[in-house]
Order: sequence, then C-alpha cells, then structure tokens
Amino acid sequence: MSWFESWFDGIKASFIKCFIREDRYKMLLEGVGVTVKVAILAAVIGLIIGFIIAQCNLSKIKLLNWESLLLRSIRDRSIISLRYWTE
Repeated sequence: MSWFESWFDGIKASFIKCFIREDRYKMLLEGVGVTVKVAILAAVIGLIIGFIIAQCNLSKIKLLNWESLLLRSIRDRSIISLRYWTE
C-alpha cells in the first residue's frame, strides 16, 4: 500500500466518521441555508435603498435631490484616497 492510498483511506475514514455517523452534514446544510437567507435579505434591502435613492434623484423637488451630492461625495472619496496613497 502506497502512502497515497493510506492517506486517502484516512481521509475516507474521517469523512465517514464526521459527516455520516455524526450527522455533521446537517450543520453544513443549516449554514448554507442561513447564508442564502442573509444574501436574499441583503439583496432586498439594497434594492429598496437603491430604489428610494433613484426616485429621490429623479425628483424635481430640491429637498429630495440631495442624493446627487451624496453620490458624488461617495464616488469622489475613492479618488481622493487614491491620490493620497499614491503621493
């Protein structure tokens, strides 16, 4: 028996012990479920915030049109930090 076969047999035995006999695959599936729920919630919240900002940006009322200033400041922040670090 070569070292590779013994190493592979060890991995196989560890997999069977951890995932099959001790039911740890259930924990893995539960974690995947939580990850999917968090991703969906983040996408919905981002969609709502983006829709509100877009509607305010398209508004003719000056009070609601403050987002263009906010968006410009966020876009310009990366340029300012890039200039700071390259000098």
